[in-house]
This record gives sequence, C-alpha cells and structure tokens, in this order.
Amino acid sequence: MPHVVRTNSGYRSGHDALRITMVRRTTVIHAYSSLAQRGADRQGV
Repeated sequence: MPHVVRTNSGYRSGHDALRITMVRRTTVIHAYSSLAQRGADRQGV
C-alpha cells in the first residue's frame, strides 16, 4: 500500500509541475501579446 501511495504522489507532483509549466508559458504568451498590442497601439497601427 505505501508503495502505491508513493507512486501516486510522485505522479501527482510530476503532473503539477507540468501544469505549472503550461500555466507559466500561457502567462508569458499573454504578457508578450499584451505588450505587442500596447506597442502597436502606441505607434497608431
């Protein structure tokens, strides 16, 4: 039983790390797109 729990928590932590990476990447993309949009607005494009 402890072995199963250990594998479960290990999988969960790995999944959380992947999800955090995805969220971080999405946040960076949003930040870049908003910055680009702001720059375009400033230039009057």
